[in-house]
Amino acid sequence: MSNWRAEYYAALGVRDEREKANTSLYNAYTRLADRTGNLESNLITPATPSTPTPPPTTPSRQPSRRDIPPAQLPNIADTLTTARHDLAEAQRSRTELLARLKKTTEELESAKRKASLDNKKVLDLSVERTQLQQRLKDRDEELRGKAKLLDVRMPLYSSCAFLPFFHGRF
Repeated sequence: MSNWRAEYYAALGVRDEREKANTSLYNAYTRLADRTGNLESNLITPATPSTPTPPPTTPSRQPSRRDIPPAQLPNIADTLTTARHDLAEAQRSRTELLARLKKTTEELESAKRKASLDNKKVLDLSVERTQLQQRLKDRDEELRGKAKLLDVRMPLYSSCAFLPFFHGRF
């Protein structure tokens, strides 16, 4: 029953991470929109009104290029150039970030694969070490047993050293 909730929360988490990854893009777009809004407000209300203008009798409309005084046209061009530059900078930054993200992701995957292989190798080596320790322990016990056997047989052989000479005479 709670499976759909887990999926929903996971999807929200993914969305939040994706939005946080694009914060610089959102900020650049916001700055661009603010500049555009300021530019439009400067166009609608003249910077230095010389005489009060009568209220418009026609419905309000967007100012056209011919309505803009010639003195403000270079300022608009500069602002537009700056806005385009900011947009190009934001796009370049986004491209760089995507490239860095791709490279970092590839490095992460490579490191994970290497870590997995290293963990497997560590496990294999620890198993081999345990087997070698057991073989060494068995070999030591075998050598101790043989040494005891030789210690027990030596006195017997030394006391029976002349038996073959007397074997045929009795």
